Amino acid sequence: MSWEAVNVRGTPPCGRYGHTASVVGRKIFVFGGFDGNSQLNDVHVLDQKEVNEEGEVQYAWTQPHITGKAPCGRYGHTASVVGSKIYIFGGNAGTNMRLNDMHILDTDEMHWITPLVGGAAPWERSGHTASDGFYFVDRDGTHFIHILNFLRDGTLNIPDDRFLHNWLINEANFYSLPDLDKLCRKALKHKEKREPVVSAAKESPKAAQS
Repeated sequence: MSWEAVNVRGTPPCGRYGHTASVVGRKIFVFGGFDGNSQLNDVHVLDQKEVNEEGEVQYAWTQPHITGKAPCGRYGHTASVVGSKIYIFGGNAGTNMRLNDMHILDTDEMHWITPLVGGAAPWERSGHTASDGFYFVDRDGTHFIHILNFLRDGTLNIPDDRFLHNWLINEANFYSLPDLDKLCRKALKHKEKREPVVSAAKESPKAAQS
């Protein structure tokens, strides 16, 4: 476990943050990001090639020509590798412009694909993660303990502040948690009658009163 500075040929991407770097074979595909002025949608490839029998590796940056319609510039998106394809989802395209679109980069053909996706798409989002089977999103940790408690056992420790109720409703919508949204709205409606803890599985009699 040690750091090593390597010599890389070619022109590297400009400085940026919020981009993704996806490994496909011996290549790393860098897509998107924010350079301090604008959202980016360019693709740069770091290629690693063994050049001798001793296993010495040569690194080189390239910016390939890619056909098809590229996604709009974005940062804070996800890039998930399935086989030789990179699936780009969501991100931030500017002030209050979160996205929930899907794009696929076929790295064999170097071609962008805009797939037709059935079902209900996730809410627009950025700063999320995507993995095999599950996704988890975190954008504001100020009162995130209430979200974690709900995800753990279906209960909500209801705060006294009405502002926090409204904040939790917004977060429930952002995280696509309709049961949490219902609990928060019920808590607001029955603020004077509610119990300290309301369970999604079994609500208290007082909270169920109209």
